[in-house]
Amino acid sequence: MKEAWVQFKEETSTSISYSKFCCFRPKHTKCMAKDRFKTCCCEYCENITLKKKAVNSVLQTAGHGEMFLGSKFAIADMTCCAPNPVLHLHNKACIDRECENCGISKFHEVMVPMLDNLSDTQTTWSAWRSEKSTYKNKQGTEVTTNKQVLVKIDGPFSQLIAELEEDLHTFAWHLANYQWQQRQFDKLTRDVPTRWLVMCMDYGENFTCAYQDEAQGAHWSRQQITIHPVVCYYRCPDHPEVTTQETFCFISNDLKHDSHGVQHFQQQALQTLLERGINVTQIIHFSDGCPSQYKGKASFIDLSFAKDDTGIPTEKHFFGSRHGKGPCDREIGVVKRLARQAVLRRKCIIATAQDLYEYGCSSLTKPADNSHSHTCRQFFFVREGTIVRDRPDRTGGKGIPGTRKLHCVRGHSPFIVSYKERSCFCEACVTLEGECTNKSFVEDWKEVSLKVNRRQK
Repeated sequence: MKEAWVQFKEETSTSISYSKFCCFRPKHTKCMAKDRFKTCCCEYCENITLKKKAVNSVLQTAGHGEMFLGSKFAIADMTCCAPNPVLHLHNKACIDRECENCGISKFHEVMVPMLDNLSDTQTTWSAWRSEKSTYKNKQGTEVTTNKQVLVKIDGPFSQLIAELEEDLHTFAWHLANYQWQQRQFDKLTRDVPTRWLVMCMDYGENFTCAYQDEAQGAHWSRQQITIHPVVCYYRCPDHPEVTTQETFCFISNDLKHDSHGVQHFQQQALQTLLERGINVTQIIHFSDGCPSQYKGKASFIDLSFAKDDTGIPTEKHFFGSRHGKGPCDREIGVVKRLARQAVLRRKCIIATAQDLYEYGCSSLTKPADNSHSHTCRQFFFVREGTIVRDRPDRTGGKGIPGTRKLHCVRGHSPFIVSYKERSCFCEACVTLEGECTNKSFVEDWKEVSLKVNRRQK
């Protein structure tokens, strides 16, 4: 506030005291002390935003404010034809860069006048890049991993525009997938079809145990706890017109986040519902696209066995890349925040996964009095060693080519699945009667075998 007050006095002739200046602070404007780090952002969107800011800075300095680039959506629109009035998204040919009437050339044409005058202007911008990092593990072995690093780049304005155009080549496709998949999830969970079960799942960042009045040495030996919620949507058996949202929050001291853990959690959640008498004829999984957890070879093999395991047809659907925020993140945030507050207030001690599980059962279970409710939450404790990872009958398969572009996979029989580029829950797709109304955008199902031929070994 003091910096803002000093700047205000420098730029205006108004005489005002600091205390009076503070009184005029708008209620929606918070002090920096209350600001938070914005994390887990999409690097594709952030790179467009960072370069847009650099371009606008150069244009402002050159006195071309009328040429300012707008939001990331507006920039993507500059490279495509007008949106489809039915889908409220750009046509598939446009986002796939197969349309003859649009493309990156449309953006380049807008920037040509600026490039003629500012091409050699030196500028600075930032971008997120993947870099290899090598470290030694506990066994002393060197391990190489990729990590995202924010780098500063100096170069001519023409280089900045060239990099921005390269990013824009797939950006409209990226945004369309994000918007479409989110709409399909919202549409499905608002009106869940009868006897359908929608399961949204996600691994949260591990909960780190901490203590109030902590001894000095305890800081270096804090335990971590795995939290994996499975948020289920289904029609209430007693009130079929109402959708029940029930969260199964799995707490574990098994810190390995993999597809075997996901299989265990979703099977236990399903078994709990079936034992309660919930009638399910179709299961839909929604998650992010993490390859080691939900969108990899092992996950697809488990999906192909789903009908044999449960007797219920199952599909996997994925949110757009880097845009997998959903109800699971809300549940993870609630559990972590209230658990930390309980420790701060000295209401309990959470030193182990068992402690967090017991706190959740006693304080965060919904409904607390076992009354009938359409918003429920219950906790499960999964002890380390419970998750089965030695499953030889489900090894030796292969993945689906181009997995990153797929957002919908359906299990058929062991090692046989089908896939398509995007999800759709129109009436024809739900009832399996008639032709999909969004066929031109989501494409047809394609069947693929996950078995490895002898020649491929």
